[in-house]
Amino acid sequence: MLDILPYQCMDGINEKGLYVSVQRVDIKKGDQPGRFPAGSSMLLRYILDDCANVDEAIRKTAAGIIVPGDWQECHFMVSDATGRSVVIESRNSNVQVIPSDICTNFYLGSDDIEDSYRGDKLREEAVQMTDEDMKTSYHYGYGHGYHRFVTIQGQLECYRDTDKKDYYTRMPESTALVILQSVAQNPYTNAAGISMTQYSAIYNNEKKTVEVWPFQNYSKSFKFDVEGNRISVDQ
Repeated sequence: MLDILPYQCMDGINEKGLYVSVQRVDIKKGDQPGRFPAGSSMLLRYILDDCANVDEAIRKTAAGIIVPGDWQECHFMVSDATGRSVVIESRNSNVQVIPSDICTNFYLGSDDIEDSYRGDKLREEAVQMTDEDMKTSYHYGYGHGYHRFVTIQGQLECYRDTDKKDYYTRMPESTALVILQSVAQNPYTNAAGISMTQYSAIYNNEKKTVEVWPFQNYSKSFKFDVEGNRISVDQ
């Protein structure tokens, strides 16, 4: 178990300020000869070990194929020290890159369609959403993953950095924590389904630090630098 422990991380940051996080979605089987097979957490490890920025992470992902099966059905959010962020998905064996500073547990590179294998046959079904007036409204994503996405999106609009031509947000880390708390998945509510928020983390790409709040206990956190040294936190 200790041999594979370095390949079981769900998110991380390296010495170049490159951050990667893996989140579960449904991935489809496919035959992609010439690409190396890698489980999702192993590919995340490869990215952290070998890449310095978003472009290098995209090239690394394009060279491999995320292995379907088990729980390894996922997409990656990647950001670097320049402030650039993307979501990398493998859907129907095709790698897609979506510029986005938000990522939850559903595909961003598709719309209105939920894919699933039933009886060894691929089925595509439209997913119906509703607007505030309960009228039918189709949009990408489904379930609590989509609602968490728009909750984050609405709050980020309040912190848009108008000094930049491209879309960027600027806020203190204390505000980022409030946003994380607003989309935490409580295991005791029906909206969460079988999911729950096991921890929340704030990564600082520039300072190369991470602060972690375990098991939705937002009164206590643990902060580390990129070398794993514990940093004191003022409570």
